[in-house]
Amino acid sequence: MLRNLEEWTDGVLGPRYAAQVQVDEAMVEGHRAGLAGGPMMRRRDPRAALLAMGKEGNAEAASAFYRIDNLLSDLDEVLADAGLQARLEAFLAHVEEAPAGPGPLPRAEFEALMR
Repeated sequence: MLRNLEEWTDGVLGPRYAAQVQVDEAMVEGHRAGLAGGPMMRRRDPRAALLAMGKEGNAEAASAFYRIDNLLSDLDEVLADAGLQARLEAFLAHVEEAPAGPGPLPRAEFEALMR
């Protein structure tokens, strides 16, 4: 029984934690880029788009974002819903790429902008 739990954990949770590590690394990279005056994030990121859609009132997108964020689902699972995938693609089609930042900022000023 313990062996089955270990196999399930490695097969289901392992990839989700690995994906979260990539998200966290990208966030740190974005913050470093922001300090240097570059774009702070990839604007066409599906996860970020789900969060933005949720903030605009799309409860289904918000739920999908939080399921991914809490490692309950992965992006492929939530996008198995063809309707949600279509709405996400339509949202991403109208989002402009992030412009370059204002140039190198003192850390305190950058942190104030992040609040």
